[in-house]
Amino acid sequence: MARPVKLTLSPSLPQETWRARWRLVRDLLGGALVLAVWLSLWSWVALGVVGPLSQLAGAERERAAETM
Repeated sequence: MARPVKLTLSPSLPQETWRARWRLVRDLLGGALVLAVWLSLWSWVALGVVGPLSQLAGAERERAAETM
């Protein structure tokens, strides 16, 4: 035998929609924060590698200019 179905609007529906939206916003903000930290760390690594390499390249250019 089939159960009767209640066709009433649930008062918790707007609250559930708000919670679902908040979870989405929270996930997006968290992902953006992780991406920002990741990019920041890699930019510091790049500066740490490129800085000394550019100084070495400058010294090599000076040595090459002196020998000519």
